[in-house]
Amino acid sequence: MRNNSKGFTLIEMMVVVVIAAIMMGAVSLSFPSNQSEDLLKKEGDRFVALMHFAKDEATLQSREFALLLDKTGYAFYLNDQGSWVEAEGAFARKDFPEVIKPKLYVEGEYVAFSKKKRASPQILILSTGEVTPFSYQLSYQNEIDLDINVDASGLIKQRITNKNAK
Repeated sequence: MRNNSKGFTLIEMMVVVVIAAIMMGAVSLSFPSNQSEDLLKKEGDRFVALMHFAKDEATLQSREFALLLDKTGYAFYLNDQGSWVEAEGAFARKDFPEVIKPKLYVEGEYVAFSKKKRASPQILILSTGEVTPFSYQLSYQNEIDLDINVDASGLIKQRITNKNAK
């Protein structure tokens, strides 16, 4: 009596599955990691969201906001009877991871970050919706740059550049 069954045995199927799994693992390991780009995007998106929120709050509350940028992060300020008071809550100070280095250009001019403990904010966010035009560049180990450009009307544009991309 002949057994003419057609098909694959269980062992043959398992061998194919194991080979496919090994090949998929090798392919996924060969793709470069974008953790640095993801980190920059995350920090940039958080900054942009807070800028939009500050602009909206300034307009709704008829109150001026300001932004202080330094070499380690940024903080929002509120105008309280003619003086700037550091904001709390969602607008509390945010620090960047040490691998991110910022640069600031206000109205096209490079601005060196102040070494003073109590520096004045460089960016105004007015209750009319107007914002001091500025560009903020976040660099990840001089390999990847995220440029954030804000015009006088508060329009924000982001662009990421990988200096090592071929």
